[in-house]
Amino acid sequence: MDSKKEDIQSMLNLYASSDAVGCFKSILFKLKRDLQAYNFDPDAFIYKPYWNAQNSTVEHVFTATKAQTFRINNCFTNSWATVRILAGERYVLANSIKPSAEEMQKMLIRSGWEHLKSEADTEKQFYIHLARAYSKYSFSDK
Repeated sequence: MDSKKEDIQSMLNLYASSDAVGCFKSILFKLKRDLQAYNFDPDAFIYKPYWNAQNSTVEHVFTATKAQTFRINNCFTNSWATVRILAGERYVLANSIKPSAEEMQKMLIRSGWEHLKSEADTEKQFYIHLARAYSKYSFSDK
C-alpha cells in the first residue's frame, strides 16, 4: 500500500509528471475504443490530480476544454446513447487512496477483515498489511 505522504504537493507533483499525465490520459482513449465513442475527442480534456483530504485520496480529474456531443454503444443491448459534455465540466475518472497505516487497518476491520500485522519500509512510504477474512463458518480438517 502506498501511504499518504507528509508533503501532499510533492505527491501530487508525481501524478502531474508528463509520464503520469500520459498514463491517465490513455484512460480516455481506452474509453473511446471500448465504448465505440463516435465523435469523442480525448484530447479535449486537461488532466490534473487533486488531493481530497476527507477521503485520503488523490482524485484523477479531467476537465473538458470544449463542448462535445458524442455517441457511445451499449454492448449489452446494442443500443446507442448520446452524451453531451460542456466546456469546463470536471470528471473524476479514478481515485488513488492514500490512507495512513492506521487508517488502512481501520478500513480492513470495517470491511470484515482481521488485521494481523503491518510492516513499513524504512522511510514509511509503503506498507504491507497482512489480514485474514472473518468467516462465520469455521473450517475443519474433515
